[in-house]
Amino acid sequence: MSATLQIVLTVVEIVVLVAVLVVYLLILGRQLRSVTAGLEQVSARMREIEQRFGALGAAAVEVNSTLEELAAALPAVSEKAEDLAAKR
Repeated sequence: MSATLQIVLTVVEIVVLVAVLVVYLLILGRQLRSVTAGLEQVSARMREIEQRFGALGAAAVEVNSTLEELAAALPAVSEKAEDLAAKR
């Protein structure tokens, strides 16, 4: 094989390699844009949820406090109910 043919084939090989890399990067870029669009939708929906339910934060603390008080009182209520049932 002549040196000129080897040089031409090497240049062709490099051009093909670069073309394949360009196509790969274009496909990758398209996929990344798609992912970005999906993440933007998720982010917008999360902000909407946060706005709708942000006020529940303070109320949740109060509700949890009340539920803890009720849970603490349940053993005494249970004992009284058992005593009343035993008297009948």
